[in-house]
Amino acid sequence: MLKTGLHFWAMHLAVMLYVTGQFAAAQTAAQNNPRPNTGVQLANAPPQKITFASMPNVVAEVNGDKITKNELAFEALKMHGREEVEEFIGLAMVMQECKRRNITLTDEDAKTEIVRFAKQFNMSVDQWLEMVKKENGLSYEQYLTKVKQRVGVRKIAGQSVQVTNEEIQRKFDAQYGKGVMLRQIVFFDKDKGDPKARGEATLRELQADPSRENFIRLAKLISDDHVSAAQGGFMGTVRRFSMPDNLELENILVNLKEGEMTGLVSTNGFFAIFRCEREVPPANVDRQALEEKIYYQVEEEKINKAMVQILPQIYRQAQITNFFDSPQAQGATQYPTIIATVNGESITSQAVAETCALRYGGEVLQGMIIHRIIQQKCKEVNITVGQQEIDAELARIAEKILLLTPDGRPNVAQLIEMQCRDMKIDPAVYYSKVLWPGLALKKMAQPAVQVTPEDMYKAYEATYGPRVEVLAIFFNEERKAYDIWAQARKAYDPNKKPQEQLDQVSTYFGQLAAQHSVDQVTKYNNGMIDPIARHGGMPNVEAIAFALQPGELSEVIPFDTIQGKQFMILLCLGMTDPVLPEGVREEVNKKLYEHIYDQKLEIEVAQIINRLMLSATIDNYLTGKTQTPNTQDSNMAGAPTNSTFR
Repeated sequence: MLKTGLHFWAMHLAVMLYVTGQFAAAQTAAQNNPRPNTGVQLANAPPQKITFASMPNVVAEVNGDKITKNELAFEALKMHGREEVEEFIGLAMVMQECKRRNITLTDEDAKTEIVRFAKQFNMSVDQWLEMVKKENGLSYEQYLTKVKQRVGVRKIAGQSVQVTNEEIQRKFDAQYGKGVMLRQIVFFDKDKGDPKARGEATLRELQADPSRENFIRLAKLISDDHVSAAQGGFMGTVRRFSMPDNLELENILVNLKEGEMTGLVSTNGFFAIFRCEREVPPANVDRQALEEKIYYQVEEEKINKAMVQILPQIYRQAQITNFFDSPQAQGATQYPTIIATVNGESITSQAVAETCALRYGGEVLQGMIIHRIIQQKCKEVNITVGQQEIDAELARIAEKILLLTPDGRPNVAQLIEMQCRDMKIDPAVYYSKVLWPGLALKKMAQPAVQVTPEDMYKAYEATYGPRVEVLAIFFNEERKAYDIWAQARKAYDPNKKPQEQLDQVSTYFGQLAAQHSVDQVTKYNNGMIDPIARHGGMPNVEAIAFALQPGELSEVIPFDTIQGKQFMILLCLGMTDPVLPEGVREEVNKKLYEHIYDQKLEIEVAQIINRLMLSATIDNYLTGKTQTPNTQDSNMAGAPTNSTFR
């Protein structure tokens, strides 16, 4: 139940890692005192004075309907109040504990800490605060308070969070030291048989043929870890001290030599066989330049651990009441004035609601705008969603993704519990903000959705039709692709028989993939990818692949990705021709129909939302922007002067 500051500092650490990617160059720490001296004041950190009072009374208008800031605050409290109250409680507990221990906490302590955060990433304080605001939605005052809590935990923890030179060296070795690149075959799925027995049988097969190719083949066929199995068992690099929670296994792995394989290893409830792909030398980096960054990373980890230990201890000793823990909180339409207490210290619902509005106002308001537009359209076209329809939808989803209850019914209760947990919302919010609008939009979309015979044919062919088995190499540069294509062509020998030719060309092509492919899966699996089916979303690639003969090399194929244009070369290995078992065609057609219908319904719902949004007149006074059916997202003329609140 206790989240308090832990949730925030997990996000805070994510922000720090996001900024750096890796911990890179910084100043050298003192040899005998590894803690760096910040020595900087927060003189030039202008706090952004954004308050609930400065927000406009009307935060948005949707086709003339007003949404007030009090409605926004109440909605934000419903959506995020539970987690925010826990943070209020955590802050109060730490401040009270510091006071009890005569530990002084001031704003200057927190300001010095903020300077330290900014400095270690070579950012100005303003840049750091903007990053925190962007990633966590915190104003300067909110962030200052949370940093104050962190400093308090560090002072309470005392010596336990001091960083030693040995810890810095271990972290350096874990990130940059000598390591081993590994593949694995994992056994834990009891539905496939006893994991240990399966592992022992696989080990015997590997001992009979310990080749790299056989290990990759078996990993793809039988490993229960699907992520690594899809990459021929590839699991990445393990370095000394990189597995602090399993030092015994780490010691086995880091001592493997290239091509060496472990026996069947039992660890953490599963069995595995590991093979060393190659030894990885230490990274060529300047340790002294990285020392300060590594110091801060170690300290951050130790403080987070201290929070996990200290906050529950304080919590157990505190006298706490929390409205969100009471039955009345479920589906509440109003909240008590005092929403929580910590050892007699009151936390008001108004303070929590205002904080929620400040922190989550932008996203909550956007949801309210969409919800209001859907409500307006339902009224216009006379669409209603009844409880029976909601119950039927819940049963349909539960039956689709969960096991039935012992009496053979859809497990709706488990579905609601799972969805609310994942979304971090109460059931009442789930019903009103997720189920109702989703069903309303589906009812709008259903008349336009039809599954055609062509849809069925394409889906059947994509799922059960023939596929082309290929090797592939991926490139970022077109010129590089043509150079490697020319090299691949040199492997062809017209004097060889077709099968010998295919074996020779595929071996050489796989070596080129390992050397040059920019895609990690093909790089570490000698070009192997899943067979290509028709109607998979890349018609140009599919057409080229299906035109190839075994042993034939494709042309250089350009294709678009999120990162930009890339290029590929394919080598055809042959064709698969899956055969659908007799007597299941009717059941297959039924499932394909349902799948296609659901997909087309989702597409139509998305198009309806888009049309409704584009046809609406929206004035958003938080962003200072307006939208009309003719001028979407233009800057708003005559917006309230305090509408710069984000």
